[in-house]
Amino acid sequence: MNSEEREVYIMEDTDEEWVRPTPAGVAIRKAVARETGLDDSDLGDLTEYVEFEEVRAVLEGDGDELTITIEGHTVTVLPSGDIEVDG
Repeated sequence: MNSEEREVYIMEDTDEEWVRPTPAGVAIRKAVARETGLDDSDLGDLTEYVEFEEVRAVLEGDGDELTITIEGHTVTVLPSGDIEVDG
């Protein structure tokens, strides 16, 4: 995502009672790493996999969900901001 675009955020639950806005790229990286054991360096530049305008559309209710493949793993971003990782 270039600096001309506004950042896309996902509201992420924490271990506390707080919900934290997290940049979508960071949230997607964390979800993939947590579910697959891949290291951050294994993921490279997420713009190779993700169109952040599509993520924005899903989070703003203009799409049902977004499914992408990152390093052989199916990643789905839901309108709720939840990120599911399979594979």
